[in-house]
Amino acid sequence: MTVSLTSLRPLQRLALLACSLPLLLLTAPALAAGKQDANLDKIKTLVTQKMPRAIVNGVYTTPLPNLYEVVVNGSTVLYVDSKVNYLIQGEMIDVQHKQSLTEQRLTSLRKAAYSELPLDLAIREVRGTGARTLVVFSDPDCPFCHQLEQNLKPMTDVTIYTLLYPIPQLHPDAARKSDLIWCQPNRLAAWRNWMDNKVLPEAAASCISPLARIAETGQRWGVDGTPAIVLPDGRIMPGAYPLAEIEKALSGQ
Repeated sequence: MTVSLTSLRPLQRLALLACSLPLLLLTAPALAAGKQDANLDKIKTLVTQKMPRAIVNGVYTTPLPNLYEVVVNGSTVLYVDSKVNYLIQGEMIDVQHKQSLTEQRLTSLRKAAYSELPLDLAIREVRGTGARTLVVFSDPDCPFCHQLEQNLKPMTDVTIYTLLYPIPQLHPDAARKSDLIWCQPNRLAAWRNWMDNKVLPEAAASCISPLARIAETGQRWGVDGTPAIVLPDGRIMPGAYPLAEIEKALSGQ
């Protein structure tokens, strides 16, 4: 999608993003080949002028002449021309090497921000030594989330952090179940009993729900479905992957 910046209307969604989401002030090295370009500072200034509500975290060259990568608001990748008259919001694919340059950038941003995930709002399960780490965004009513839980059962020497991420458009009762599980004295036991046996706990005393903060994190990280596994290197594995694939990814392959 190509947008002319002579009109503000196409930028309203970006302005809303800048206002509504917490900002991660991240920097990352350029992924695309290219020498230092004298235009980078100029482009940063132009983007700031034309998108005053966006925080520009970095401007980088790309393999294409006169096309620059811009990271705004910590986790959004855009592409602009040297005069910032046109903006492209989408994915840049290196066809020859069959890889997404946009996803490479996003992965580097997520890796830098991994330590900022709100693990204090997660259900924590330590298996064996707990030496390895998995973070999972999960919806209690999502059938693929239930499948992933079964796939992960044999896994050991890992600490699994489950962030409750109900998607009300698909599962209207998931938020209620999430809060009910979270408010139990033993959250892990309540989670396991629901995911393994489909048994919900009895009503518990009210507590502070973590769902809003987790939802903000998921949106910022581009999680648009469940389950979604976040690896320490910043990669996201969406879906109920087999254990062998998860083990392979966790080992860095």
